Amino acid sequence: MKNLQLPTLSNKPTTAEPYPFLFFMGWIFGAIGSALWPLLIYGFITFYPKDMHADLMTGAFLVFYSAGFLMTAIPQFTGTYAVTRKEWIGIFFATLLTFSTVFLQYRLPFHILLTINLTLLFLFCARRLKDMTSIPPPSFVFAVTGILIAILSGLGVSLQELTGSFAVWGLIGRNFLYNGFQLTLILGVGLFLIPNLLGHPNCNPGSRPGRIPSQSLIITFIKQTPTPLWILLSLFVFSFLIEALTFIKDSSMIGRGLRVLIFIFVGFKSWQIYRLPKHRSYLSIGLWLSCWSLLTGLLLPLFFPYLEIHMKHLAYIGGYGLMTLMISTRVMLAHSGYDMILERKSRWLLGVVILVLLAATTRTIARWMPEVHYLNHLNYAACAWMLALVCWAMTFRKK
Repeated sequence: MKNLQLPTLSNKPTTAEPYPFLFFMGWIFGAIGSALWPLLIYGFITFYPKDMHADLMTGAFLVFYSAGFLMTAIPQFTGTYAVTRKEWIGIFFATLLTFSTVFLQYRLPFHILLTINLTLLFLFCARRLKDMTSIPPPSFVFAVTGILIAILSGLGVSLQELTGSFAVWGLIGRNFLYNGFQLTLILGVGLFLIPNLLGHPNCNPGSRPGRIPSQSLIITFIKQTPTPLWILLSLFVFSFLIEALTFIKDSSMIGRGLRVLIFIFVGFKSWQIYRLPKHRSYLSIGLWLSCWSLLTGLLLPLFFPYLEIHMKHLAYIGGYGLMTLMISTRVMLAHSGYDMILERKSRWLLGVVILVLLAATTRTIARWMPEVHYLNHLNYAACAWMLALVCWAMTFRKK
């Protein structure tokens, strides 16, 4: 637990990496977000927690796990310094303040604090890009753009909730926060990380060009980003704008269909998910299954739009959730002194994969259950997810 201590105020880099604290808080948010359904069923809460559940799972669990990964990886990608003490202070208190809003039915404080957390993450990235001595992978433009748009989305949602106006901005903001932000991170980092973890590497992170001014490196990074990536990024962002254009017939279907095409292209061209992982382990198989769950969860709502929210849980739980836990497992193993053999030998990790997929399947098929049993299936899915989190924690119980 020594990595969780709060450093004194200073602008010097610290050796205390942020991922243990942010993973821990993401774990807490993920447990509470799913526990809302058992709390509802057994009468501990009396309101229907749909919005709160969405905020805690997509706006807290996924965001804080992703922040833990990015704030660990970005200094390595850019050849810069670790989190500074002032940044640690900001992260620590912004996260705890966000936690204080967990059970508020009025969601404005949560959205404001989430926007603050995303802003701190963006500033962290911007400082490293400004001072970088290594050029990160080209796909990193997706991650930076995604964080910036997520900040604007959080502002749009907060503005709508505060004023009762700006409905279009609130609609676009919610859509991106719930359905876009994680996808930009997956494209930004996953385009090179996922193939490497699956055993089909297609590029190496970070290249050191020698002593070149950091300003020139930023220009070099932009110039070295291939044109197809800029096109892919533009189409991805454009897909959310199309969805908001309600005066266009089937605009929602067009926007979502465009994103599905992008991910089919990425899944087969970059991730090569039509091939089994080259080096078989619980982690690589879990990651491979999460890629398929993500693509399936994005594709099925196009054919069954009336079942959209249920089908999307394949992407939310089996895709984002399982992928997040698998990639954070690699971070823990690589940075916390564990033996990498746990990727192949840990039965707890196998339990994570099985239970997350069980939760995703149970939640998806809940729609076909008799109405009287619907909430029970949400409860079963929530319990499977919470058990998966327990298994993930047990994998690293020594830390």
